[in-house]
Amino acid sequence: MKITVLIPAYMPDKTLIDLAKELSGKGFSILVVDDGSGADFDGIFRETKEFAELVRLEKNGGKGAALKTGFSKLPELFPDSEAVITADADGQHSVNDICRVAQELEKGASCVITERNLGKNIPARSKFGNDLSRFVYTATTGRYLYDTQSGLRGFAIEHCDWLSKVGGNKYDYEMSVLLHIDKMNLPITTMPIDTIYINKNESSHFNPVKDTLRIYGRFMRTLLFSLIANILNHIAVIVSLVVFGEKYIMPVILISGVFFTALSITLNKCIAFKKMSASIILKMAALSLLRICISAGLCALGKLIGLPYIASYIISLILHPPIQFLIPYWLSRAKN
Repeated sequence: MKITVLIPAYMPDKTLIDLAKELSGKGFSILVVDDGSGADFDGIFRETKEFAELVRLEKNGGKGAALKTGFSKLPELFPDSEAVITADADGQHSVNDICRVAQELEKGASCVITERNLGKNIPARSKFGNDLSRFVYTATTGRYLYDTQSGLRGFAIEHCDWLSKVGGNKYDYEMSVLLHIDKMNLPITTMPIDTIYINKNESSHFNPVKDTLRIYGRFMRTLLFSLIANILNHIAVIVSLVVFGEKYIMPVILISGVFFTALSITLNKCIAFKKMSASIILKMAALSLLRICISAGLCALGKLIGLPYIASYIISLILHPPIQFLIPYWLSRAKN
């Protein structure tokens, strides 16, 4: 199988040359995208060109912009390529692990997402972002991934078209890719890799504040219609409680939940995500049904112990996110 390794590079050191040389020796085609590093790095890229095809951007656009440029150019530069692997230029992905991703692609995997061991030795600047993104991704998609931010990934060549068009130009691009995979209901193959942090990840261009905000801004934009529908649903139930009292609470929870779930799915399918599989729609409906059951069940339980319905309903709102996280987490652990 002919596989190209795509490496976005911004202000790299000689590690990039060594990586390209070693990968070339393993039989990979290599495409390096210089993300506007500037004239000071011409020497590094000149030596890299001995082993790789080079595309240079005039201005720094961010990791996502570099990856998208690479995906768009790859079919033209390497027309015989059957798959592509993305890897970082700073040595955080070993050649051995890149070869293992290639083996999964050769077995027929369509999307390979690698997972680092995010234990106690992970730098603080990386640990918080990984933990939070894992929780938010799982709670919002219903799909558990242990590591949502690893840059070592593999894709069948047919995915290059949408990979070159997904939103996000910085580090938020990698999260956009995962969200798109979820909405397309594409199969994911996960595999563990070595965790390599050189000098406590000081060479990383990741900005803990700006890039974290971009990643979660991408989440919010992606989930905008779902968020709006959920907020309107909860407002409708609470207003009904205040205006009509507790008499109609159960039918209101059911009718409002069903109506706003249908609204959310319709808006997402017609506007936000024009390609949504039937299984994704069913998953969204199932999670909404879960929320409705939680709300109704806690309201009924609250009545039995003497709590006002509105207090029980507010408690159910607090419990929704962790329950949506834990269920896919438990299912994922059970499968393993």
